Amino acid sequence: MTETNHNASHIANGWDFQSNAAIVLFIKNIKNSKSVEVEGSKEDIEIILNDGSKIMAQVKSTYIDDDSTQIDESKNIEKFKDALNTLCDADDENVENLVYIINSKNPFKENDGFYNISGISENNFNDLPLVNQERIKQILSSAITNNQKLSSFDLNKLRIITIPFAGSLSNKYNEIYQEIYRLLSYLGINPRYDKEFAEKLQLMFWQNATARHIKLDKEDFVWPLIILLTDKIDIPEDILSEYDENELNEIQIKYKSVIERKSNDFLLVNHVINKYEEFYESLQTRTNAIKDFINSRYGDFMEMIGLDVKDYLTKGVVKTTIYNILSNKRNILKIKAGVNLS
Repeated sequence: MTETNHNASHIANGWDFQSNAAIVLFIKNIKNSKSVEVEGSKEDIEIILNDGSKIMAQVKSTYIDDDSTQIDESKNIEKFKDALNTLCDADDENVENLVYIINSKNPFKENDGFYNISGISENNFNDLPLVNQERIKQILSSAITNNQKLSSFDLNKLRIITIPFAGSLSNKYNEIYQEIYRLLSYLGINPRYDKEFAEKLQLMFWQNATARHIKLDKEDFVWPLIILLTDKIDIPEDILSEYDENELNEIQIKYKSVIERKSNDFLLVNHVINKYEEFYESLQTRTNAIKDFINSRYGDFMEMIGLDVKDYLTKGVVKTTIYNILSNKRNILKIKAGVNLS
């Protein structure tokens, strides 16, 4: 029983690191990427870029104990050799980068001092110090004995990423949070959402932990962030002037889930924003553009929101949903532009 629990813990730790490594790798390439897949057909992580080329990544994690408080670096060279074999098999003319990711700061030898900096490190082979390039060549050369295919391994495509990932839960995800913090700062979004966004992304991966496979398109990846920014319902009383206070309260309470769900519906949000932009450009006077748009065009969105048009409150629900979308339009457009999402 002890051995089973031990193995299960290590499997869980491995999936946890692998999925968080996918988050980091996708963030680092998010502007030029279309999708990220974990446990794909060829590699641990496969990223499809906008031009159709690919990034293929092997992920290795190692721990001494089930609590993941210490890292065992004694088998790092063997792990790197295993990764080279798999990356070599995955390489083809459409592969832009072959990435090796590990949670050790000494990826090629126990205590070799490969990096003496804290945090996540990322280096292309050709950017490494010559001593490290030679070390990699030595390991590759010794691995060729058992796999002649490695003689054609393209070191120009090799990228090495180390991600500190061990210890208690309060420390384990620090570098993941930092990577997301940097992304939010770059997007001009309040970085206080870093942990919440990280947790939503991690949850999507853990919901697929049993199947050990998940694929996220870019919109799937960034949409939880948009939801975080748009989860507050504002009732536009000036736009809903035909309703009394009790009716406004009923709209907010009875239809809260509908408004929240539809305010975060990818297709509806894009449709509303695109139609509003067309409307805005056609106006000569834009002082009350949002109000005028909602009052004149709300009927265009009835079917997409899918409510019973005979319900007296339906019009108010639709108007509130459109208002919530347009109130967050600036943040939504900033995110989409920042990650190059059409």
